Amino acid sequence: HSVGGCIAADEIRGVGDLLSPKQMGRSVLRLDLRGHGLSATAHEPARGSEQYVWTELAKDLRIASKASLSRAFFAGEGSGAAVALRAAAAAAGSGSLDAPPGLVLVRPTAALLAGADNHGAGSMGASCESMAEAAERGGWDAVEALEDASAGGDPALDGGAILSYGSTAAAGSGGELRRALREIRRRELSADVFAAALRGHAASGLKPGELQALGQERHLSMADDAYGVPLILQCPVLILTVQGDPEGDLLAAQQLAGALQDAELDVAGDGAEAARTWPGKISAFLRKAWMKEFLTKRVMPQ
Repeated sequence: HSVGGCIAADEIRGVGDLLSPKQMGRSVLRLDLRGHGLSATAHEPARGSEQYVWTELAKDLRIASKASLSRAFFAGEGSGAAVALRAAAAAAGSGSLDAPPGLVLVRPTAALLAGADNHGAGSMGASCESMAEAAERGGWDAVEALEDASAGGDPALDGGAILSYGSTAAAGSGGELRRALREIRRRELSADVFAAALRGHAASGLKPGELQALGQERHLSMADDAYGVPLILQCPVLILTVQGDPEGDLLAAQQLAGALQDAELDVAGDGAEAARTWPGKISAFLRKAWMKEFLTKRVMPQ
């Protein structure tokens, strides 16, 4: 999920339906970022925003994945997509056995692009800083006042707008959804943690060559393969975004797909179309990546 979100908020946005274990035919592990929701107690006040940079959150993701699943695909939305990509790149670049057999990035932002200006006027970093200052100055009341003035009242996820997956009848009217998400956010996240998380997100970025690491073949020793042959691993990527999404950047998604060696891009017309089509597309992508490794590389991802 994105900064400021959580599993509980994602449920009423319809994210759970996109990742249905029954439809996927596989186990699905969903995580709250540290400091958020069910992971609220993982926040370490002394570490401040440093614990919320992508590198640190990626470590959390990999630890949780290795503790719960034998080998997993990684996925994330918004800043969660940045965390998932950072985790996959770190695992692939180091030749680790937990490098995912595939990666799903939902609504990635321009902050993932090389050379992105994350700190100029009107940038993601500037937006995050103004929201963080409001959270520290006046708590959630000040944050919501700033949202009302700058984002049409939508709760800030990465400093931007929300998107629900499904019809307005299923998700509730825009005002009802907005109120419900704000109530969940107040319950599941402290304003101080929100400020730290925003600053950590704004201070993050990818290192040169990290995107390329996902597409490179990684050769592991023969001892790592049960059949006695070398392992040759790669990480295909599925990028999902929505036309006209105020948070996800379509141009950024297109450029990101072009920068990755083995990437597919799907653009839904709106959230309702995404809800109808993305579960099948995600399932097909995971199955294709799984079969590629199992049949060609002789690796059994979970």
